[in-house]
Amino acid sequence: MKGWYKHPREHALAAKGISTKKRMEAKGVVADLVKFPTEDIDYWDMQEVFTLFWVSSLSNNFSKFNFDKAFDFIENTIKQRLNEHGAFGWDKYLEYIEELYGEDLTIDNFVIKTQMTFLTKERLMEGMEDELAKSDDYYDYVRSLTFDEYEDFDSEQILEAYNGWGFETPKKPNVDDLVDRIVEQRIEEEWLLDDFMEYRLAESYLSEEDKSYLAKVASEYMWDKWGHVEEYQNLKDLYDELAYNRPEILSEKVALMDRAIDAQHVTGSIWDSFRDVDELRERVEWEYRREHGW
Repeated sequence: MKGWYKHPREHALAAKGISTKKRMEAKGVVADLVKFPTEDIDYWDMQEVFTLFWVSSLSNNFSKFNFDKAFDFIENTIKQRLNEHGAFGWDKYLEYIEELYGEDLTIDNFVIKTQMTFLTKERLMEGMEDELAKSDDYYDYVRSLTFDEYEDFDSEQILEAYNGWGFETPKKPNVDDLVDRIVEQRIEEEWLLDDFMEYRLAESYLSEEDKSYLAKVASEYMWDKWGHVEEYQNLKDLYDELAYNRPEILSEKVALMDRAIDAQHVTGSIWDSFRDVDELRERVEWEYRREHGW
């Protein structure tokens, strides 16, 4: 889902007319960090983080590099990317959608159209129908309409209805029993489901229940599509290590940073502010060689 999400900080900077590229150019961050390595960098800017990491690696001196701050933001960003792809279930996916669009949602907010992923409104509605067909709300809807249809029947009409539906007549025919049987058949045959969908979607915004149905459909669709892909399996493994098993030894911390850099190299979409990790690394190494006379 490349380019579909920006961190709120990027929105704030964009509102001020300050792009990441312009900030990079204005600060000359690569050249400055090569000449004057400092721990006082923006750990929300992965270009600065990667630059300082590589400078520290080239000089074999990581005293200026704060691994914990770097890992915190990497973990948060990878979690966001995985969540976009349904890795943490429908409830977390819904939180993500509400973070993007607010709590007043329509079905259109769950539609996804990118080069790699195409989740249409029609597919979402089909999935929502499947979820609604199993819900207590649908049962209550069908029973209410059915009871309204038969509640005023007299005993003769009730017997005719039993015969008309092909039901075996009980010893004591009554409206409640008749309605229960009709509802069971209508539920099984999905009678009134289209009407129920139209009724549910008639409001301007989705109810909490309907948001959960659509989030379930969308998140399962996304993870079914991407969860088996090796790059996303590796990304999930990387997130788990960052979140639950961070290393304490320097060499292992360096190796974990290298894995994060490789993940950006492979997917190209963890951080949208820059795609070409190799180009940035070449620039850092060139500046370092020039500064140190290699």
